[in-house]
Amino acid sequence: MEDNILLQILKEDPDIEDAEERYRQFVADEELREKYQDRIKAERDRRSQIIYAERQGEKRGLEQGLEQGRRELIARMKSRGMSTAEIAEATGMSAEEIDAIV
Repeated sequence: MEDNILLQILKEDPDIEDAEERYRQFVADEELREKYQDRIKAERDRRSQIIYAERQGEKRGLEQGLEQGRRELIARMKSRGMSTAEIAEATGMSAEEIDAIV
């Protein structure tokens, strides 16, 4: 029953008939199918690369933001007269790390 309906639709609409013929040719051509699969794989790979790059960018931005915050905090502590030893005790950082920042 469905095949008869499909055949009727194909006969009535030349665009659908043309699309059906192109589909049959595509399915029958192994080289075209392989190229199509390669294209799909390349697109997936590209999307994965973009997602990876975005995550790396977010990670790098977070690290830079934390470092900037640490520098600002240490600078404020120094401006309030705290010694390097006091800042080291408060932050858990070494005196050498603090001196390298300030």
